[in-house]
Formats: sequence, C-alpha cells, structure tokens
Amino acid sequence: MWPGSPLARHFTATSFSCHSGHAKPEAEAYRHVLDQLGVPANAAVFVGDGDSGELVAARAAGFGLTIFMRGFRAEQGVDKEEVEARARQADAIIDRIEDLFPLLRDRGGS
Repeated sequence: MWPGSPLARHFTATSFSCHSGHAKPEAEAYRHVLDQLGVPANAAVFVGDGDSGELVAARAAGFGLTIFMRGFRAEQGVDKEEVEARARQADAIIDRIEDLFPLLRDRGGS
C-alpha cells in the first residue's frame, strides 16, 4: 500500500520489516534504511510516532534529528502522559506531516 500513499513521494528511503527482516527498535532496522540512504546517520532524519522505543533507538543509531509525530499519537487516543514521555525522547515535535518540511527548512535543511 505504501507506493500508493500520498506520503510516499516525500521520502527518500523507507524500510518495512516485512521486506528487511528487521523491525524497530532493532539496530539493524535503522542500519538498513541508512544503507539505502547512503548517508552517514548524523545526516539523516527519523520521523516516528514513538511506538516501541523507536525514537530512543533512532537516536542510539546516530540519526542527526529525531522527530516525534505527536498529532498522530494524540489522534489514536494515547494517554496524554505517554504522549509527553514520547515527546521528551525526540529532538523536535510535529503534529502533522505537513509540519515536517517547514521544520526542516527552519533548521537549515532542504
């Protein structure tokens, strides 16, 4: 379903556990996508909803920026304290995917 998603065109690389055989928060899952990008980890951005410890693991994998999709989790009815705990694990927070690109521009990215 991913290729038909309106989000797909915005991403340089993706990694799905059904294809790679590795799932977050396994370190190999992050290495797999970094290999696809062909860039050092510190030049990559990880965006996620914080489930399964993925933000902490992305930071441990060396991603240069970790971003929490707070709005997605809040819409799913996740407890407010849990949402706040996940937010503390990230370098930045966005509520909608449309907020990602202005955030990256403000931080000097393209």
